[in-house]
Amino acid sequence: MLHQGFPETATAPAARVVGRLIATNAVDVGTRDELVDFLHHRRPRPAPARRRVRGDVVEAAIARSDTFDRIAEPATTIARQAHWTGCDINWGPLLSFAFPTPHVPDAPLSPAQRMFLHALTGNDQLWNPRNGSIALCFTRVGLPHDRKRCAQIATADGQEDAHAT
Repeated sequence: MLHQGFPETATAPAARVVGRLIATNAVDVGTRDELVDFLHHRRPRPAPARRRVRGDVVEAAIARSDTFDRIAEPATTIARQAHWTGCDINWGPLLSFAFPTPHVPDAPLSPAQRMFLHALTGNDQLWNPRNGSIALCFTRVGLPHDRKRCAQIATADGQEDAHAT
C-alpha cells in the first residue's frame, strides 16, 4: 500500500488503524477475522531509530523549555536537515513551539522565529505542494505552505529570501 505518492510502504500506519478497529470491536466478526489475518501477515516495520530518537529529544527539549528562544539554535539545525516525515515528530512540534499562537499577516517575528523559518525555507524536503501533512503543520501555526511566502515572512525587510527562488 502506498500513501500520497510516497515511494515507501504505508502498511505500518494502516496496520495501526486496523489494530484499533479490532481492539474497539468496530467491525463485525467476519471482517474482524480478515483484519486479524492482515495484521498477522503484515507486521509493521519499526520507525528508523534515528528519527525516533530525534523525536524523543525534541519532545524532551520542548517540555523543558519555557520559550522557543532557548532551543532555537538546535531547532534550526533540525529544520535544515529535516525530512518531510518529521512533521509529526521533530520539525513539526518545533514549528508549533516556535509559533504558540498562529501567526497573523504582517506580525513581526522574533529573531528565533525568523531563524527557524529561514531554515525551513532552505530545506527542499518540506515544499511538495501535494503533501497535505506538511501543509497542515504550517496551517496550524498560521503560516502558508508556500516557500516563497514563508521566506518573505521570515525576512525582516520583506525581501525575498535566496532559498525561495
